[in-house]
Amino acid sequence: MLDAAPKLAPLLKDSNTLKEKFIPKMLDMLSNQVPNLRLLSAKGLGLIIHSGLCEKSYTESNLIPALQKAKDDQDPDVSGCVAEFFDSYS
Repeated sequence: MLDAAPKLAPLLKDSNTLKEKFIPKMLDMLSNQVPNLRLLSAKGLGLIIHSGLCEKSYTESNLIPALQKAKDDQDPDVSGCVAEFFDSYS
């Protein structure tokens, strides 16, 4: 699911399924005990943000704060992924 959400996002944009079903699960996974799940979630959220599929207000109030918290993740792959996202985010 974490890998599929960014790929399916363009198809789900208009139905609110993205914001109501996929993104909440991805946000939950950012605090999972398994580092690979946190990494997939961070990557997926970054792709969704870069794609512009969510309204800016939703992105800034929900997605960006979650990724900012993940910058301090104990796993270097997760924190590195998030750092790369913020380096490219404007």
